Amino acid sequence: SLPSCPCLLLEIPYDQLLTDWKQSTHRLIKKFKWRDVSEPSDMVYYPGASRCIEHVPDHHDLPSQHCCYTDVGILITRGSGAGSPRLGNSRINSEVHEELDVKPWLSCQGDWRKYHLVRPPNKGHKCSKFTTAPDDKEYERQLKQMENL
Repeated sequence: SLPSCPCLLLEIPYDQLLTDWKQSTHRLIKKFKWRDVSEPSDMVYYPGASRCIEHVPDHHDLPSQHCCYTDVGILITRGSGAGSPRLGNSRINSEVHEELDVKPWLSCQGDWRKYHLVRPPNKGHKCSKFTTAPDDKEYERQLKQMENL
């Protein structure tokens, strides 16, 4: 199963191992490798996000968790800037990523509400209301913006 998004993004160096406490037990500590995927070509799909990270699956054809953050490192759990699971790994096979991830997003014509119904954003593990974004006011603004399209 996919790891939970870290609630806060401090500094994630390339291939950083982070513990997922949701999947860990007192006998087994489950760690996942993460990398920064904040290239401008990717960020166009996550308006409002400043940085995104992606977990590096054990095998290249497995899905990965994609998590996006505000400019102060707070996990975005809903709205236009929220990350979502990826079925194709763009670093390994860009054609598969295009077919399984990008085309479905484009078929929603930029309506993240539709896309998130099928690929819901991860809300992290035990992230408090104060460490998730956007706040209710900003989320309502984003919803109204989508209604006006």
